[in-house]
Amino acid sequence: MLTAKRIASLLLRQYGRRVTNSFGIVLDIDGVLLRGRELLPRVKDAFRLITDENNSFQIPTVFLTNGTNCMRKEKAEKLSDHLGFPITPHQVIMAHSPLRMFHDLHKKHVLVVGQSNARSIAEA
Repeated sequence: MLTAKRIASLLLRQYGRRVTNSFGIVLDIDGVLLRGRELLPRVKDAFRLITDENNSFQIPTVFLTNGTNCMRKEKAEKLSDHLGFPITPHQVIMAHSPLRMFHDLHKKHVLVVGQSNARSIAEA
């Protein structure tokens, strides 16, 4: 049976350091890393395979969520607390993150539908 450690070892042997330049990892947060506020079993073990002794990612990694109840910075901080190593806001892609691309709409009237702090998120 191939374990995650064995797969990582095979990739490293086959591609060496080039493996970090040829692909990245995109992980969904909700239901994949966390269930509610609880870190799922073995998540920390899995991250040990792709981070070095300084907790730096050896493979480009980003985190996705369809949640819209907070800003990227806050989500990165919460995720960092759960995982025990730093996640930057630039590594977090939220459902509303693509809206930053629509600069031409920033001064226009737009209908925003959401819960709790949807207005402050839309204004950011």
